[in-house]
Amino acid sequence: MNNLKYELMNVLYNLAALYAQLAINTPRGNTDGLKTAANYFSLAAGILSHMQSEVLPDLRMPAPPDDMDDHTLECLKQLMLSQSQECFWQKAVMDGYKDASIAKLAARVSDLYNFAAEAAVQSEAVSSAWIHHMTVKHHHFAAAAQYRAACDCLEKRRFGEEVSRLHDAVACVNEGIKAARGGFVNKVVVEDLQGLKRRVEEDLKRAEKDNDVIYLRKLISAFFS
Repeated sequence: MNNLKYELMNVLYNLAALYAQLAINTPRGNTDGLKTAANYFSLAAGILSHMQSEVLPDLRMPAPPDDMDDHTLECLKQLMLSQSQECFWQKAVMDGYKDASIAKLAARVSDLYNFAAEAAVQSEAVSSAWIHHMTVKHHHFAAAAQYRAACDCLEKRRFGEEVSRLHDAVACVNEGIKAARGGFVNKVVVEDLQGLKRRVEEDLKRAEKDNDVIYLRKLISAFFS
């Protein structure tokens, strides 16, 4: 019976990998492609979740294979969910959603990549390169969330909060760049992060200057009133 269950694990594992491959190969230049890719990633996550919660415990194996133990399956599940949510984030950007909504989606992507990285550290099967990749993506989307929240603050004339969030975004970007050192992370991912860093730092300079001018005007107004 255990042999049959182990074969089932293999079949499910390969099915999850197939859905992930379909997602990766789906063109994401439009909203339909992003929705399709997100669905494939979600299906892969669902299969991995079923393996983790239903099939693996039923096997009662004292030492399951390294690529099918609980930590590895948790990492892969969270990674699939991360990429699915990232597709929805990209769709929101493409569709011109409000900055506050995009910020919330980015924060969720960041959290999911962090969950994946935490599980990966406890796995014997996940390579250092993937751990670095997920860590960088976690910090990247944390920075993107703060940046979009800062844009929302600017629109609502909450200038002090805008500056504070931009400072947080810079800190998150710098953590991501630090995690990318060593050449483990794909060049495109690093370039995206560096592009975000430049954008945030430019906005921070402008925001601090604007905030200083506003503060000075209020001070002068108070002095002469």
